[in-house]
Amino acid sequence: MSEQLKIEECVSFIAAKTFQRINKRARELLKPLGVSPTQCGLLIPLWANDGQSSVELGDILKLDSATMTGLIDRCEALEIVQRRPDETDRRRARIWLTDKGRDLEPHITKVERLLNVEVIEVIGDDTPAFLQSLRVLSEIKTSDQA
Repeated sequence: MSEQLKIEECVSFIAAKTFQRINKRARELLKPLGVSPTQCGLLIPLWANDGQSSVELGDILKLDSATMTGLIDRCEALEIVQRRPDETDRRRARIWLTDKGRDLEPHITKVERLLNVEVIEVIGDDTPAFLQSLRVLSEIKTSDQA
């Protein structure tokens, strides 16, 4: 008979609960700005390099094309980004920030930094190792990605 598994030993459960808590806090902080954490994820790389393709953004965000299409659609409905035809290949679109999307940068940056501080206060000196571990885990290929 094997030793009984304890819930506090289940990585998938702990990771899911951690994500839920952090995502809930992010949603609370972002609610006054009218955007979700995932929508912020789209804006951040555009602030660094506006006019990327959805494929480029999907690679950065690790999202498939169907998910990217829905995300961009929702951001367009909020009028924070817009699709424009690529200048060299009109079959492709590029995603551009609107003024409204650009104006969100200092507000979202403030919220994200506050959230980071809140998490760092819990993790303490282990924060760099924790973040590196999360990055490594996010890069692991699953059997359906092979």
